[in-house]
Amino acid sequence: MSLPKNHCRSVVVEVSLSKCRCRRIIVEVMLSMCRGRSVTVEVSLSKCRSRRIPVEVLLLKYRSQHITADVSLSKWRCQSVTVEVSLSMCRCRSITVKCRCRSVTVEVSLSKCQCRSFAVKVLQSNCRC
Repeated sequence: MSLPKNHCRSVVVEVSLSKCRCRRIIVEVMLSMCRGRSVTVEVSLSKCRSRRIPVEVLLLKYRSQHITADVSLSKWRCQSVTVEVSLSMCRCRSITVKCRCRSVTVEVSLSKCQCRSFAVKVLQSNCRC
């Protein structure tokens, strides 16, 4: 999903998988000079047997109130989960990254970011990865 110079209030990306047997799942959101109020990226997996899931959010010159990236895994058997949030010249109030898994890699890259708060939450729920 790519949004260049978009003037929207909210952007919501939701991926829901139940009993999926795939090798990898990629969710990528790229925003360039977007002036939206909120961005939500949600990935929900139930009984999924895939090897890896990369979730990548790239923001360039983005002015929003809050950004939320939520990855929820229930009874999931994977090898690795990667959540990457890259911000460049971002002016937002809050950034939240939530992951429910045992082994999660969260990568956050901030460059000239002026945000009020930043939170990373990792929760476990019957996940085997």
